[in-house]
Amino acid sequence: MPSSADALAQILAEKMGRRRDRAFLEAVMATCALVAAADRVVTYSERSGVERILVSLGAMGIFDPRQTLGLFDEFVRGLDADDSSARHRVFSRIKEMAGDRESSETLVRIAIMISQADGHVVPREVSEIKDICRVLGVDLADVDD
Repeated sequence: MPSSADALAQILAEKMGRRRDRAFLEAVMATCALVAAADRVVTYSERSGVERILVSLGAMGIFDPRQTLGLFDEFVRGLDADDSSARHRVFSRIKEMAGDRESSETLVRIAIMISQADGHVVPREVSEIKDICRVLGVDLADVDD
C-alpha cells in the first residue's frame, strides 16, 4: 500500500489518465464520502485528502476538481441526511467497480487513506471499509499491507 496520500493520489491519477472513466471517478467520490461521513463529521484533514486526490486529477486535465468536489459534497449531504436512497446510490457507484481488481483495490486504499486522514480511525469508518470490501469482493487483508 502506498505510504502517503500523495503516493496514492499519484497512482490514482495514473489510473485515471489511462481510463478517463467517469464511473470510476464517481466510485472514488462515493468511497471518499462514505468513509469521511462515517462518524457524521467530515474533518478538514479528510476533506484535504479528497482535495489532494482531485488536485492530482485536475493537474492532468482529466476532470474539473470543483465539479468533482461537488459530487463528493452531494454524496456527503445525502449520507448526512440519513437518506437510505443516498446510501444505496453511494454503494451502487462503488459496486460498479466489482470485478475489476485494480479498481476495487484502489478504492479500498482510498477508503483507508481517508479514514486515517484525521489521525483517528473510528469503528464506524472501519465498518464502512469492511462494507466497501464486501461489496467489491475484496479481502481487506490483501489490500491493507
